[in-house]
Amino acid sequence: MAKPMHVQKKLRLLSLQSTAVLPQALPGRHLSPPPPVDPILRLPCDVLFRIFRYLRFADLVVCLRVCRTWYIQLILVHSLWRRVNFPVSRIPPSARAISRAIQLGGHQLRSLTIGNAEKLTNSCLLSLTKAVRPQLTDLGLMHAHRLDMDCLVITVAALAHSLTHLNLSGTAVTDHAMRQIFSRCPSLCDVNISYCTQLSRYMFEGIPPPEPPYPTNGSRHVVQSVPPLARFTARGIGESAHQGIWNSLCHYYHTTLTALDWADTGRISLGMVNSISLCTQLRVLNLNGCVLADDELTQSLPLLGEQCNQIEELRLAGMTMLHDHHLMWMVGLNHNLRVLDLTNLHQLSDLLLRPLSTQLPQLTHLTLHGCFHCSDAGVSHILKRCPQLRHLDVTKTAVTDILLGRLARYSKCLETLILDSCLSITAQGLSTLLTRSNFARQLRYLSLTNCTRVDYDTALKAKTQLHPDAQLRYYFKSDM
Repeated sequence: MAKPMHVQKKLRLLSLQSTAVLPQALPGRHLSPPPPVDPILRLPCDVLFRIFRYLRFADLVVCLRVCRTWYIQLILVHSLWRRVNFPVSRIPPSARAISRAIQLGGHQLRSLTIGNAEKLTNSCLLSLTKAVRPQLTDLGLMHAHRLDMDCLVITVAALAHSLTHLNLSGTAVTDHAMRQIFSRCPSLCDVNISYCTQLSRYMFEGIPPPEPPYPTNGSRHVVQSVPPLARFTARGIGESAHQGIWNSLCHYYHTTLTALDWADTGRISLGMVNSISLCTQLRVLNLNGCVLADDELTQSLPLLGEQCNQIEELRLAGMTMLHDHHLMWMVGLNHNLRVLDLTNLHQLSDLLLRPLSTQLPQLTHLTLHGCFHCSDAGVSHILKRCPQLRHLDVTKTAVTDILLGRLARYSKCLETLILDSCLSITAQGLSTLLTRSNFARQLRYLSLTNCTRVDYDTALKAKTQLHPDAQLRYYFKSDM
C-alpha cells in the first residue's frame, strides 16, 4: 500500500536534514559554538599592563572580579598595586581587605592610604614589616582607633628610611609615639595630626634641636638632627595643646617649614604670631576658623605681614574680627600671593579690594564667599589688575550684571566662576556674558545655585554654550 503524499514529503525532508548534519556529528566536532575569546587578552602583555596602569586602585579592584583570567593576570604584577588608596567612606574596609592589598603591592608598594581605618588591626599593620619595602613613602592611617601605639612605632621605624608623608589624623597617637616617630624618620617632610586629642603641648619635648650636619671641631661624624619637615597639618587639636605645639614647631623647623595648616584650633596669641614670623620660608598658611584677640590685632598682623612676605596661599575663612585695614597689614609687602580665601569675612568692603589689587598682580584664586559689602566696583579692580585670575567665588555678595560685562572684557584666564545666591544676577546678564564665545569656551565650572532671577531655560541654554567638558551647577529652591 502506497503511503500518502504528505508523509512522503516529511520523510524526504528528514532524510535531507540527516545527511546535512552528518559531517558535524563526526568525532572531534562540536554542535555548540566555541566559547568567546576575551579581546583584551589578545593584546601583548606590555600593552595590556600599560592600559591597567592608568586605572585607580578602586578600578583595579573591580577588574579583579571580572573573570578568573583577569584575576590571575592582575595579581601577578605588583607594579600595578604601587598606590593603595581606600577612600573615605562610612563603611571602613576590613582588615582582611587591607592585608590583601598590602600583599598585592609587595616590595613595590609606594603609598598606603586608608581613609577610614577603624577596622585596622595591629597584626594587619605589622604585615608591612614582614617584607622589605624600600619604596614606601606615603602612609595614611586616618581614624585608626584600634591601633596600639607601640605597634605603630615599630611599623614606622621599619619604614623610617623611605617614609616622607605620614597622616595620622583622628588617631589616638600620644606624645611619646610622636617623639619616637620624629627621632627615627630622617626624611619625614609632611605630617598630619589633625583631631588627635591625646596630644599635649609637650609633644616636641625631648627631640634634639636642629644642629649642623657636621660639628664645628672639624670631625666628620654625622650629628643626629630633626627631619627636614616642610608641611605640618594640625586641625582641631584643642586650645590646651595647640599653643605649645605651634611654638615648638616654629622653633625646630623655622628654616624648613613651608606650609602650615592650623584651621579650627581656636585663639592665636601674640606669642604665636611672633613664633611664626621666624619661618621666613613659609609659602602656605591656613588659619580658617581661628580667632585673634582684639587687643593684639594691631601688633600681631603687621609683624606677620612684614616677616612672612613669601606666602603664596593664605586662607582666613571665618575670621570675622578682621577689618579692611587688618587684612592690609597681614598682606603687607607680599607680592607673591596667588591664593586668597576670605570666606565669611563680613566686615570687608570695596575699600580693601582696590588697594589689594595693586599689591597682588599674580593672584589666581580669590574667594569672597559671604562678603556682603563687596560689590561690582571692588571686584572690577581685581579683574583689571589680576590678569592671571582663574578662580573667582562671589557667593552672597552684592555683585550685579555689571560685573558679568566686565568679566567678559578683562578675564582672559578665568576657569571657575561661582555666583551662588547672587540675587542681582539676571538671565539677561548671563546670556550677554556667554555670547562671548572666547569667555564661554574657557570656563570649566559655572555655579548658579539659588540665583533666583536666572530661569531654568537660560541655564539650560548656557550649558550648550560652554565647553563640552565644562560643568554647570544650577539649583533653585523655591519658597513655595
